[in-house]
Amino acid sequence: MTHQNEIQICKLAAQAVLRDGHVTDAEMQLLDRLIAHFGMTPEERRDILARNIDDDVIAMARGITDAESRREALVRLAEAVSVDGQVARSERSLLAKCAQAMEISEETLREITQGKVDWT
Repeated sequence: MTHQNEIQICKLAAQAVLRDGHVTDAEMQLLDRLIAHFGMTPEERRDILARNIDDDVIAMARGITDAESRREALVRLAEAVSVDGQVARSERSLLAKCAQAMEISEETLREITQGKVDWT
């Protein structure tokens, strides 16, 4: 996995956290752990957290270049949308859009997110 893919994964997770318009302490802690896990610099952290609600998640998802990173991105997105105990319809939609942009089937998305996201 390239460092650029790690940055994109963090940006997508930050976008997912912002998606419902309310950032909880648990969501912020998750982002901090993810940023630390990938060893981001303070400058990269600022860039990652500087998300706008209108940022193009499709372009971010398409920017993730390999299969391993794409799967990791969906796992991290599922964690980000579910960490507050609720998965809003807009958050499920975000996951589905990202999977589609990364050419990952709905079936595979549901498998990846099993136990984190209720698709019913």
